[in-house]
Amino acid sequence: MSNSERNAELSERLSYLKFDAEALDNLRSVKPVIMRVLPGILDKFYQHTLMFPEMAAKFSSADRVAAAKAAQIRHWNHLFEGRFDDAYRASVEKIGLAHFHFGLTSNWYIDAYGVILSDLLTAIIAGSGMALPTSGGARRRLSAAVPAVTRAVMLDMDLAISVYSDEVARQRVADAERAVQRIDDQVGDSVGNVSHFTRELLDSATSMADVSRSVDQDATAAAAAAQVTLGSAQAVASATEELHASIAEISQQVARSSATARDAVGQMAEAGKVVAELEGAAEEVGKVVSLIADIAAQTNLLALNATIEAARAGEAGKGFAVVAGEVKSLANQSARSASEISQRITRIQEVARETATVMELAAETIRIVEDVSTSIAAAVEEQSAATGEISRTVSETAAQAQHVSALMEALSGRVVDANGAASVVRRNASRLDEVLGAMGRLMKRAIRTSSTVAERRRQRRRSLMVEGEVQYGGCREAVTVFDISESGALLHGSLAVALGTDLSLFIPSERLTLNGCVVAARNGLIHLHLEQEIPPQQVDAMAAKYFSRVIERARDEHRAMLEWTRRLDAGKAGDHPAADSSLFARWYDAVSDRVLEDLPAFRALEPLLARLHAAVQEIAETRRAGRDVKALVAELEAEGLAFLAGLDALARGGNAASRAA
Repeated sequence: MSNSERNAELSERLSYLKFDAEALDNLRSVKPVIMRVLPGILDKFYQHTLMFPEMAAKFSSADRVAAAKAAQIRHWNHLFEGRFDDAYRASVEKIGLAHFHFGLTSNWYIDAYGVILSDLLTAIIAGSGMALPTSGGARRRLSAAVPAVTRAVMLDMDLAISVYSDEVARQRVADAERAVQRIDDQVGDSVGNVSHFTRELLDSATSMADVSRSVDQDATAAAAAAQVTLGSAQAVASATEELHASIAEISQQVARSSATARDAVGQMAEAGKVVAELEGAAEEVGKVVSLIADIAAQTNLLALNATIEAARAGEAGKGFAVVAGEVKSLANQSARSASEISQRITRIQEVARETATVMELAAETIRIVEDVSTSIAAAVEEQSAATGEISRTVSETAAQAQHVSALMEALSGRVVDANGAASVVRRNASRLDEVLGAMGRLMKRAIRTSSTVAERRRQRRRSLMVEGEVQYGGCREAVTVFDISESGALLHGSLAVALGTDLSLFIPSERLTLNGCVVAARNGLIHLHLEQEIPPQQVDAMAAKYFSRVIERARDEHRAMLEWTRRLDAGKAGDHPAADSSLFARWYDAVSDRVLEDLPAFRALEPLLARLHAAVQEIAETRRAGRDVKALVAELEAEGLAFLAGLDALARGGNAASRAA
C-alpha cells in the first residue's frame, strides 16, 4: 500500500472516531498525566502478566520485560502527541510487527490493551495524586479527555492489530505461495519426469525404427550376399566336379604311364642283353680277325720266302715268283682288311659299351619315372579324396546359403512388423507427451485457482507476443513477452536467473521500460513482478495491438513446416523443425489468460496441434524408412487447412478477448 493510500485510510478512521481539532487538543492535554503515570501502570501490567505461564514464558527475563516497557512508553508518547503522522505510523508498524514476531496472539493483545486502558482511565479520573480541578469547566475537560483517550487507544489497537493481521495474512500468503510453488514445482517435476521418460520412449522408438531399418538393410544385403554365395557355391561345386573328373583322368594317365615305364624297364633290360651279346660277338669277331691277321702275316712271310726262292731259281722260278707276288699282295690286302675290320670291331665294342651305359642310365631314369608316377598316383588319389570332400562341403554351403536367404526374407518381414510397431509406439508416446503437457498446464491452473490465497495473479493476464530485452547484473538478453498484466509479465527466453533477481524489461516497439523482480523461473519461462503497476488502459492497448503477432507467428511456423515436408518428399530437406522450437507451441502451453483459455477456439487448437505434430513425426519416420511420403504430405496439408481455420477463429475470439477487460 502506498503512503497516500495509508494516509487516506488513517484520515477515514480518524473521521469515523470523531477526531476533530478539539478532540486532538483534549488528547494532548492529558498527555503529561498519562506519561507520568504510565511507567507505574506498565510495572503493574507486567507483574500481572507474568502470573500467567503462557505469557511468563514469552517474557523469560527482566531485560526482555524492560525492553518491552521502554518500547511501549516510546509508542504511547507518539500516540498522545495526537499528530498521527509518519513517525506515529512507523511506531505502530514496529509495535505490530514486534508482537507478530513475538508470537503474541490477538486475544492476549486485545486483553492487554483493555488492562492498560482501564488503568489509564482510572489514573486520569483519580488524578494519580494530582489535584485535578473540580470546577464545571474542569469536569467538562475531563469528560472530553476520557473518551478522546479511549478512542485513541482503540484506534491504536486497531492500527496495531491491522499491522499484525496484515503480517499474518502476508505470512499466510507467503506460506501458501511457497506451498503452491512447491506443489507447482513437484507437479512440474513429476510431469517433466514423466515427459522426460516419454521423450526417452519417443527417442527409443525412433532408435528402434532406425535399428529396424538398419537390420532390414543388413538383412537385404545378407540375403543378396547369400544369393551370391549360393551362386558361387554352385559354380564351385560344378568346377569341383570337373576337377574331380580331371583328376580321375590324370590318375588313369599316370597309371598307364607307370605301366609303360615298367614295360620300358623290361624292354631296356632285354635290349641290354642284346647289347651284351653284341659285345660278345664283336669280341669273337675280333678274335677271328686277329687270326686272319696272323694268317695274312704268315702268308706274307711265305710269299716273301717264295719270292726269294724264285729269285734263286732264276728263270725257272719266274712264274712262281709271279704267284708269290700275288700271294704277297693278297696277304697284304688281307692284313689291311683285318686291320680295318679290327678297328671297326673295336668301334662296335666301344659303341656297344656306350649303348649299354646309356641304356643303364635310361633304365635308371625310367625307374625314377616309375617311382614318380607312383608318387603322383598316390597324390592324385589324395587330391581325388580331397576334391570329393570339397564337393560335399560346397554342396552343404549351397544348402546353408539357401537357408540363410530364406531366413533373411523372414527377418525382413519381421523387421517391417517391428518398424510398424515402433511407429505406433512413437505416435502414442508423442501423444502421451502432449497430453502430459496439457495435464501439467491444467493442474497448475487448478492449483492456482483453488483458493484466493494460492492465486497470486490479482489481475487478468492478457496474452500477446512482443519482442523485448532484459538487463540484469550487467547482462543483456533478448526475450519474448508472452503475457502482461498491470503488475506482472511472463517472459520467454534463454536467460538463467534465480528467484528474487531484479531486472529491467525494455519493449522497444512501445519505448517502455519496466522494472521488476523474478518470482518464478522454469523451463525458459520467467514470471516478473513489476515494481510499479501499468495503467489498465495501457495493458489493454498492448494486448489488442500485439495479439495478432501470435497468429502471424503460428502461420509462419506452419508454412515452414509444410515447406519442409515438401522438400523432404523431394529428398532435399534436412532436420525437421522440432515441436520444442515452436514459439507458438511454447506460447500455447504457457497461456494463463482465463478469458482466452475459456474460448472454444483456443481449446479446439490443442487436438489440431497434436495431430499436426504426430503427422510430421510420421512423415519423417516414413521417409527415413525409404518409403514414399506423398500421401502423408497430402494428409498433413489437409490437417493444416483445419489448423489455419482454427487460427482464424482464435484470431477473432482473441481480439475480442483482448478488448474485453
